[in-house]
Amino acid sequence: MNEIIYIFLIAQVVRAPAKVQLSVFSRILPFEQNLGKRTENDTLTIWLIYSKDVKESVKMKEDFLNAFHSLKNKAIGGYPLKCSEIEINDKATLNNMKKGIAYITAIGIDNLNKILKIAEQNKIFTITGEPGYVEKGVAMSVVLVYKRPQVCLNLMACQTAGAKFNPQIMQFIKTIK
Repeated sequence: MNEIIYIFLIAQVVRAPAKVQLSVFSRILPFEQNLGKRTENDTLTIWLIYSKDVKESVKMKEDFLNAFHSLKNKAIGGYPLKCSEIEINDKATLNNMKKGIAYITAIGIDNLNKILKIAEQNKIFTITGEPGYVEKGVAMSVVLVYKRPQVCLNLMACQTAGAKFNPQIMQFIKTIK
């Protein structure tokens, strides 16, 4: 009797180190054609959103800040960068995010949905390093797939945020509709 053996290859998707994420984001984001509209006084703010109650979120925040502070060139697409932390319960600051890019840490699905709603209202472009968040509505992620960085774009979230990427870069990016 012949036996059929099925081998299932499941992609090993894990969080990329913060330095890798920042490096990839800084190479991809200049291809976003509306990047200049996200600046305030010609400075691009990365809103670092975290939850003090979620251990992984705090770790991601600390790793991202360390990577950010170690950057030699704190600019994306010619725009100087600044990074501002926002704790998930700081509703006043969250609601005042009008320009910039929101980096979302591992804040949990309920909190993620709240942040995505605010981002949608304010046309804030969202990024993450958390696997699975792009499928939940974050616009862009950088994760590791089989130990290699992969950029993934949620096209609907990009459209909602008013983001439009140069077609030249799209051939290198995984997209979700």
